[in-house]
Amino acid sequence: MSTSNTFNFNPSLGDFVTNAFAKCGIRRTELTAQHMQDAAFESNLMMSDWAGDGINLWNVQFGSFPLTQGTISYPMSANITFLLDVYITQGGFDRLLYPISRTDYASLAQKYVQGYPTSYWYDKLLSPNFYPWPLADSNNTYVLNYYYMEHNQDSVLANGTQQQIPWEYYSAFASGLASRLAYLYAPDRVPVLEAKYQRDWLRAQQVGSENVPLTMNVGLSSYFR
Repeated sequence: MSTSNTFNFNPSLGDFVTNAFAKCGIRRTELTAQHMQDAAFESNLMMSDWAGDGINLWNVQFGSFPLTQGTISYPMSANITFLLDVYITQGGFDRLLYPISRTDYASLAQKYVQGYPTSYWYDKLLSPNFYPWPLADSNNTYVLNYYYMEHNQDSVLANGTQQQIPWEYYSAFASGLASRLAYLYAPDRVPVLEAKYQRDWLRAQQVGSENVPLTMNVGLSSYFR
């Protein structure tokens, strides 16, 4: 069997856009600057939509910083969509921290008590903050480690820029963009293109997850040391 032995298919956003408009019945020779601006905007909206649909593994990043004695909050990057796993490293050992809600944090009678941090509240503002509890004491050196899902990078048409998506999501991106553009330029094609997008998106999500057994640990009470 003769095959290409290459793995170089990585279309630019411009390639996706011309393909999406073709699905809408608009040839590339008919495209204007307005078409391209609308496509770039819809692309960014769709990536924002994807971020709210669950964990995108290719966006998962790792962060780490030391905790300082008595510090009640730490500023976090505005690029964080949400925190995943958070744990403390102390003396060569790692220990998971238990997330609590705003109400749980507000109900703490002594927010400035110091000790070994066991829980945290993540205040998800436009400029988010991380509140450990208890606060780090002076008896040990604590390093906070965390996995988080980062915002998708911007969709940019200039200079053949590519999308920050893995290979198995290409079809979902192309059909999703076509569906969005159809609302603007080909309303009669919306039902067909939307149906195809939903199929492609479901298929992409099925392969875009970790292939591991599901373990559920139900927290029936607060976890404090």
